[in-house]
Amino acid sequence: MIVSHSKKFERQKTEGEGTSASAECRLQSKVMPHQLKQKIFAVIPAYNEEKTISEVVRSTKNYVSNVIVIDDCSTDRTAKLAEESGALVIQHIINRGLGASLSSGIKTALALSADVIVTLDADKQHNPENIPILIEPILGDICDIVIGSRFKSDTKDMPMRKKIGNYLLNKLTQLLYSINCTDTQSGFRALNRKAASLINIKLDRYGVASEIIGEIKKHNLRVLERPIDTIYLDKRKGTTALDGLKIFFDLLLRRFF
Repeated sequence: MIVSHSKKFERQKTEGEGTSASAECRLQSKVMPHQLKQKIFAVIPAYNEEKTISEVVRSTKNYVSNVIVIDDCSTDRTAKLAEESGALVIQHIINRGLGASLSSGIKTALALSADVIVTLDADKQHNPENIPILIEPILGDICDIVIGSRFKSDTKDMPMRKKIGNYLLNKLTQLLYSINCTDTQSGFRALNRKAASLINIKLDRYGVASEIIGEIKKHNLRVLERPIDTIYLDKRKGTTALDGLKIFFDLLLRRFF
């Protein structure tokens, strides 16, 4: 694992109007990270995301103390652009998958004394303006982990096949772990230090979202859901039917063996 340190973090002013979940964030959260004693880290897994990574890093920096990008052996300029945008970049020397990238990023954030860790995607599917509504219950010690739910917001932009796929994976995850969660596959979440330290990620690829739900159940962690914006700039990206089958078998193995 190659570690590349960033330039000094700089705060930038956000621009543009938010959607419904973003508006709720602005109304509910009046305290920004630079006003707090807690260290808030963002962990962003990335694979060949040179088109979006710079904007995602710069936007995320408005809401957190530090940004960590895990470059999963990209073949483009993802790592270089992320570092230039102010992120600490962790580079995998081989492509290991989403789960392994999250694990690397969370472990790095904990080693750097993070109090709160936010995970989000590098492809602009997650709106950094939603970060305050995710971290606020954790800063208030109301819960250990907050999951951003697309299904608690407007889902009109979500492709039907993804709605169906998410519904089926939600039901499977709920059946296996007895946790009622409306968006088990969401990658936009916030964890306190306790939760981040206890959650043990073993699945390297897409099954990690459901695996985290299982870890919440195993360690009896306090969990809440909050609405996030539903954004699909590239409707072809995401889990396929084959990915869904792999997740299904990975979860069965993880649950019973």
